[in-house]
Amino acid sequence: MKPAKKEETKSGLSEYEAREFLKSEAFKKMTNIRIDGVMGMATFTDDMNQVRQEFRELKKLFDDLRRGYFGGKENFRDLSMGMSSDYPVAIEEGSTMVRIGTSIFGERNYMQNPEV
Repeated sequence: MKPAKKEETKSGLSEYEAREFLKSEAFKKMTNIRIDGVMGMATFTDDMNQVRQEFRELKKLFDDLRRGYFGGKENFRDLSMGMSSDYPVAIEEGSTMVRIGTSIFGERNYMQNPEV
């Protein structure tokens, strides 16, 4: 089993930060911004039990935010979770959008030489 690996280049809001943002005056003043859902990624691991639990937690957060901040708004409907390696589990746990670029295009080639 592969151990969990934190990806330094990926980040977002914590649950607390998201709730604080949605309560903020700054958000209320954003007239040209519409939030249509939540996107999250599971830990990079082969442990599908851990992945499933993380997707369940994200689905619960999505449902809580929908009720608490977006009640009655039809546009808040997207729960984007699941990638090429774990999308079947994500769909089982309620994902409405998956990201499967690796399955379509293959593994990325991260070249270290910027001149190439």
